[in-house]
Amino acid sequence: MNQQTASRLLGRLDRLATTRNTWLAYAPFAAVGTWLMVADARLQRLAPGLPKLDFRPAGYSPADVVRLFQTYGPAGRAEYGQQTLVDTLFPVLVAAFGLLFFARTCRRWGWRGLGNLLITGCLLFMVVDLAENACIFALLAQFPHPSWTAATLGSLLTQLKLPLLFTIYFFVLLNALLLSGRLVRGWWRALAETPCSDAACGPRA
Repeated sequence: MNQQTASRLLGRLDRLATTRNTWLAYAPFAAVGTWLMVADARLQRLAPGLPKLDFRPAGYSPADVVRLFQTYGPAGRAEYGQQTLVDTLFPVLVAAFGLLFFARTCRRWGWRGLGNLLITGCLLFMVVDLAENACIFALLAQFPHPSWTAATLGSLLTQLKLPLLFTIYFFVLLNALLLSGRLVRGWWRALAETPCSDAACGPRA
């Protein structure tokens, strides 16, 4: 992609990044993320102390896959497959929200370099997480003999995905705090500049 095409696409994104559209993208992202957290707790009860494959920052081996899936049992493996199916929506929703949010904040505030980097990170996260989910589907289908290739590739993708996701979350939280501060400051400034009537403020001395 040449620079002119990239600039045109970013300009279109800037026009789409209204407050309304950003909230509309946030709603399904938050809903699916909340559902996944609740569902993850069910799996955690089946295998205490054994996090899901996609929650392992240090990755995993084929032996780790076998141990986890054996602990889950048939019902747990079926649950993991259902969760992974829903989780396939999550990276798309993260990317959609992240693109609009970082265009609405970083790029609009003049931090275009940082904004472009975070937008690229959102797109990269989407690709990596979708590929990781494909590996998890393959490992579930291959149980009890997961392939070295699927386990190794899935592990590498997980180790790449989690730092990307944590970085996105960090800057979403940071920018949300900065945005809240700007809104409060603007509200106080508007309040201070509003003429005060005698009825509201009392007679002037």
